Amino acid sequence: MMIKDLLRETGKEVRETVREELPANKPDEEAEKIWEEALTGNNEYKAAFVGEEGTYTVEKDPDYAFLVDPLDGTSGAVNGEFPWVTTGVTVLEDVEVNGERLTGNPVGSYIRQIGGNGTEFLSWDGEASINGEVRFKELDHQEDLPGTVEGTEISPRTVESFEDLEKDRKVIVSTYAAKAGRSDVRKNFIWPLEELSENVRSGLYGGSYTGASVGWGKTLVAGEVKPTLPTEAAGEVFAKAMGAEASDIYGEKNNRITVEIGEKGPERTYTAVVAANEDILDEAMEAVDVEGLEQAYVEEFETYQNLR
Repeated sequence: MMIKDLLRETGKEVRETVREELPANKPDEEAEKIWEEALTGNNEYKAAFVGEEGTYTVEKDPDYAFLVDPLDGTSGAVNGEFPWVTTGVTVLEDVEVNGERLTGNPVGSYIRQIGGNGTEFLSWDGEASINGEVRFKELDHQEDLPGTVEGTEISPRTVESFEDLEKDRKVIVSTYAAKAGRSDVRKNFIWPLEELSENVRSGLYGGSYTGASVGWGKTLVAGEVKPTLPTEAAGEVFAKAMGAEASDIYGEKNNRITVEIGEKGPERTYTAVVAANEDILDEAMEAVDVEGLEQAYVEEFETYQNLR
């Protein structure tokens, strides 16, 4: 079975297994176990497996590394934000393992919405699909990309500046952060972008789904601006396969993902700002108050900078 087919099959199993347990429970470990059993021990390839809940296994000279966020947004589900809960996998190739550090280049991603309509996002080797329908494959013109902002007629790919946003054609600028830190994220990421146009609608929504929605064409900018786990990268990887642009919080475009395993699992070595196109990404990065974020999350950024 091809890996992308295995991702779809397992994602369906995870959704069917855990959706009835939410929002009353948080079955993250149960979902992670399903992914681990499906993706490791395969005779067709050698694998490394990194789970957000702490599972870490690696075969010698792995062909692929699977970074798994078994359930993304379960805290939000408990607070009534169930539609944003997803299960997600980032697949790395050209994997290098040095002790407790693993690096690799993203070759694919998979995200399945647990709630809502169960929307499925899959990218593999430059091709992306939504619910099994191929949506992007090395198109020459961004104007040909599918996807428009929900409830509008404007495509994010054609927006060259926040000033181009017309009245009543608001687009979402979104991010996700732990509840206790949401005010700092608003102050240093959301509010500066809102100042660029009165036609921006902002929100604090779930991680991987929100990143994928940039590729889908429903969101203009999404951010993981507080250092988080590299298991959160699936949304960015999908969006880029759909033609979007992304960088880390410092504006650096490094396609290689680093995983550092600590005592409790992967460390917080990942940040991302994902935008519909390069012009919007540049404008967003100029506006974001990175210094303010560093001051708000001192410990997280010290760890992030030491391990980058």
